[in-house]
Amino acid sequence: MVTRVIQNLSTGTAQQTKVIYEAEGATVILISEANGTITAIVTDATPAPPPDPATPEAAKIDIGHGPITPPASGASQSGFASTAAILCEQEWKYFGRQEYNANGAAIRVGHKEAEAEWAKKIGEYWSFGVNISGIDGTNTDHPWSAAFISWIMRSVRNNETLFRYSSRHAVFISQAIRQRLAGVEASFWGHRLNEHRPRVGDIVCYARESGVDYDHQKSGDYDGHSDIVVQVEESLIWVIGGNVGNSVTKRPLELDLNGYVKPGIVSGELLFAILECRIDQSEAQLADETSDAADPVGDVATPQTPSATANVIAWGKKVSAEFRARITAIAAGLSCDPSHLMAAMAFETGESFSASKTNPYSNATGLIQFMPKTAISLGTTINLLAEMNAVQQLDYVEKYMSPFSGKMNSLSDVYMAILYPKAVGKPEAQVLFSQGTIAYTQNAGLDTNDDGVVTKGEATSKVQAMLAKGLSTNLAG
Repeated sequence: MVTRVIQNLSTGTAQQTKVIYEAEGATVILISEANGTITAIVTDATPAPPPDPATPEAAKIDIGHGPITPPASGASQSGFASTAAILCEQEWKYFGRQEYNANGAAIRVGHKEAEAEWAKKIGEYWSFGVNISGIDGTNTDHPWSAAFISWIMRSVRNNETLFRYSSRHAVFISQAIRQRLAGVEASFWGHRLNEHRPRVGDIVCYARESGVDYDHQKSGDYDGHSDIVVQVEESLIWVIGGNVGNSVTKRPLELDLNGYVKPGIVSGELLFAILECRIDQSEAQLADETSDAADPVGDVATPQTPSATANVIAWGKKVSAEFRARITAIAAGLSCDPSHLMAAMAFETGESFSASKTNPYSNATGLIQFMPKTAISLGTTINLLAEMNAVQQLDYVEKYMSPFSGKMNSLSDVYMAILYPKAVGKPEAQVLFSQGTIAYTQNAGLDTNDDGVVTKGEATSKVQAMLAKGLSTNLAG
């Protein structure tokens, strides 16, 4: 039997998964997790044929058009890359299996973004994938292809250090290219098309505007697109992406004689790079290293996260080297992403990172806009905070954030610790402020869909934009 484990599903997505796979004869068990998500355990109805270790075909599985090369030699089907491909296939089937041929012509038309049921699904891509609420498929002026990629990645494993979830492809594409060029350990490396042969779980990248290619990334600020590789055949690969023809679409890309993706224009977009998914290989290597290095007591050193290894954080070029080092140390102590702290402070200070930044209406002051009562509870005052330099004030940022140590696993939780501490750890749909209250009036600008309530996801959407901007090459450092 082949068993797949799919994690971090919403209730609706879990039921959808169950219907799709049970229709194909599989057995699906849904398990409710303590964090409110659901894990699906999918077991195929028919046993997989025994592998022949003498042939490469023994390491392949089948999901549709043909054999799928696994993400790494010896990697299990429950690995990150394979699970990402399975989720892509699931969403493609749910949207009606829309398929294009190599020339970009539709050979099967699926459900479209504005249809009610599927519009709601796209809303999940936005809310869970990139923490933005109030947008769904009916908001056709908001391209959702990057939210789809982020939803897939976050659904496989909700870990901000593994993938830079964003509503813009350029953010995670340019980051992966920078990481590869710098040679730092990271979950994704961005390669030129002739530098890496595609594997399942990799991401192919396109430019949707002129002047963009591998060597010209416009500081990570451009219109782009990306698809996830779900199948690898001898002369082509199959990829799945969102918002292609206003649906989730599968299409083929040709390989050259050496097995590399052919460059060129695909449906009017320049295909220029491929992001190598290195998660399974890195985890397999880590397992080997920790096994070899285990001492008699059984202590194993905790590996560095990709962001810590890379030592590149959002808005890093906006602050001093001393500030960067201090915020990185604070984030490590709080078990959160330093880029998330930087994005929150960029938002709170209007991108100034000024210790004396003051709100004229509330007197909130400094890097995270300390309220007067909060300052007193920390053993200081807003006047004293304003007299500090930014590095000195970070001591009080750390002191304020310390009660939330280990609880800030996402950008929204970091920001909630500042804005509305009761919402730390709560779902993105958690209502913070409702119309008719003073708190809502003061924060009405965060109500992105004007429905009279501000949710956790909505409140974070502008900080998410700050994170994306801060990760552009002219600001990250």
